[in-house]
Amino acid sequence: MERNLPVELILIEEIAEAARYGTRFDYEDAALEGSLEKRGILFPLLLTRRLEEKAEVISGHRRLFYARRKPEKRVPVTFVEEEFSEKELFLLSLYSNWGQTFAELDRMETLLKAEKVFSFDREEIRQEICPALGIDEKGVSLEEYRGAGKLVCEIHGLIQKKRLPFRGASSLNRFSREEQGLLARQVFEGMHLTTNQLLLLSEWIDDLKRARKVSLETLLGEASFRKVLENCKPDPRTRGERFLRAVRTLRSPRLSEREESFDRLKERAKLPEEIQLERPESFEAEGILLRARLKNRESLVRLLRFLEDQGPFLNSFLE
Repeated sequence: MERNLPVELILIEEIAEAARYGTRFDYEDAALEGSLEKRGILFPLLLTRRLEEKAEVISGHRRLFYARRKPEKRVPVTFVEEEFSEKELFLLSLYSNWGQTFAELDRMETLLKAEKVFSFDREEIRQEICPALGIDEKGVSLEEYRGAGKLVCEIHGLIQKKRLPFRGASSLNRFSREEQGLLARQVFEGMHLTTNQLLLLSEWIDDLKRARKVSLETLLGEASFRKVLENCKPDPRTRGERFLRAVRTLRSPRLSEREESFDRLKERAKLPEEIQLERPESFEAEGILLRARLKNRESLVRLLRFLEDQGPFLNSFLE
């Protein structure tokens, strides 16, 4: 392709609205819009001509998105005159953004488009697409991107708003699309969840629904859930933690009761700063875990004194 291509001004309406070669999930970009508002479009859009059809954008989708919302009727463009295959045009679009930051949803959109629209095989994706997207082979797997692509738009919106993590979101495919929408609107909208929290909630809610043989809507209508979901005062992270505890209590009531009892006893213990008292995970092992970090002789003295003074109290953990 020639380096010095002619630049011309054309009417926006002459450009197709479909972003066939686009590599972004969403074209909103506040920083770019601020720059374009101040300086205008400095770099022309790169287009490809179509016989008897409108020209299509190869590079500059976000600039065009901005221009369509402004009173300007023309935008600077340059055309690719050489004959390129569909795959090559898609790679040209992707490589024009080399080194830029791609959100996980952008990566998802690009990978799915490469596979489904332009028929890149797995090896081509690994060698040609992933490096341009900044994807480490040891990071999120292609299967996770595929799984995330099947989720409803409401879940994608929450990921975009950083209420839900991208990693782990594909676990929600165990629910129907209708149920995913219900979870997005009634549960996740007011929360902020970590990957681990989302994975646990996805598994536990599905377990409860199956064990009780009730619909998701019926399950979410239970008093223990409504109390958390209707309380708008806590911040999103706190609401997520409280909802996780509510689900866990319903799924494993005996385990939750033992953990709460342990935590109440622990609050009564007067622990020196170098001593930690922990419960075995899921209480699968007997006894309790007593950890001590001894920095000096004084730390050892405090530990021995604690064991001597609190010995009878520690027995209550072993009953």
